[in-house]
Amino acid sequence: MDTGSTDRTREIARAAGAQVFNFPWVDSFAAARNESLRHATGDWIFWMDADDRLDETNRQRLRTLFSGIKDENAAYVMKCLCLPDPTTGAATVVDHVRLLRNRPDLRWRYRVHEQILPAVRRAGGDVRWSDVVIHHAGYQDAAVRRRKLDRDLRLLHLENAEHPNDPSPSSTLALFTRSWAGSRRPFRCCAAASSFRIPTTQLSASSTPCS
Repeated sequence: MDTGSTDRTREIARAAGAQVFNFPWVDSFAAARNESLRHATGDWIFWMDADDRLDETNRQRLRTLFSGIKDENAAYVMKCLCLPDPTTGAATVVDHVRLLRNRPDLRWRYRVHEQILPAVRRAGGDVRWSDVVIHHAGYQDAAVRRRKLDRDLRLLHLENAEHPNDPSPSSTLALFTRSWAGSRRPFRCCAAASSFRIPTTQLSASSTPCS
């Protein structure tokens, strides 16, 4: 799924055998990811972003995971290692549901820091942790990092304005603002918020810009 690349991303992907679909950016990572699901035809969804990387160790772990999957209602969590950024020099590790069933009731929600785990749980999916670690390189360039943080803050404000009674965007906005913008305003936000083996033909990959 391409939301407006201006380089040779689409040509390179097609040359490697991928199907490329275009979707105009609408200020929502959830919308872009859900559009990619609309085109998926496999029984399972595995997603990575353009700035995600797998080293050889984790490629082998992923192959092992794929080979052991059965026809069941489950989703697999993988570690996402955000590589050190130039400002703090610190790396961050977060958990993402990366492998899940292709079902119409499993869709992402929220413009940024989008979530699909709640949908998996509502569908009665068994959430399992894997040993796969995906490296995320999206914040290593200082200028790109600043642009992404500014974008994310804007999208969080939009989400919070649209859903003022939803604690998820409120708390995410609070944490984000304190961590990245150094503002004292998030304390008010926090007060409101506190209230079978798979053939390769059966696996669909989703790739959208990373949040």
